[in-house]
Amino acid sequence: MRLPLILLSVSALSLSACSYNSDPMGKPLPDLTYSHLTPISINGGHFDVTRTYLTSKDWRAPNASERQSKTKITNFVMPLDSAVERYVASRFQREGGQPTVALNIEKVDINYMPSVRAEDVYQAFVILTFAKLDLSGASRGSNNLTIKKTLKIPPHYSLAEREFAQFEFVEAVIHEIDNGVSIIVRDKLQ
Repeated sequence: MRLPLILLSVSALSLSACSYNSDPMGKPLPDLTYSHLTPISINGGHFDVTRTYLTSKDWRAPNASERQSKTKITNFVMPLDSAVERYVASRFQREGGQPTVALNIEKVDINYMPSVRAEDVYQAFVILTFAKLDLSGASRGSNNLTIKKTLKIPPHYSLAEREFAQFEFVEAVIHEIDNGVSIIVRDKLQ
């Protein structure tokens, strides 16, 4: 009678010791905020921000079925469009008066690309257009920022590792956007 109880106790302890992980991957992912970035300002003016792309919510809308692509990703661990919108809202703050630069978010997509190696391949594609405005609000030329980045996730990754790789991918895309925006503002818009 005691032997089965002892064996059961030893088995339970050894199994719990094997499954203990002091740093599990399944932790909640942090929110990406951009409050650490200084808002961008233009000499004597400000940005007017618009968007002409379909958000992930637009793609999920019931009446959007004819636009839905089989490869369009709407359930990425962190929607890229939300991260871009949050970045733009933090980096380009609206002020009163006449805008001197128009920023249009033209395209924000993450697409799944089938692979022959059984790995998951995602491609992010972002287009931002900056246009200098004259006093009447007419465009005096524009500059496009195009970001195209690829993520490959090996098939042996756990769900937590996949989600973390997707999170880091979104963070890397935003970092590239910020670098490109800084160059355009410094070289073309000041």
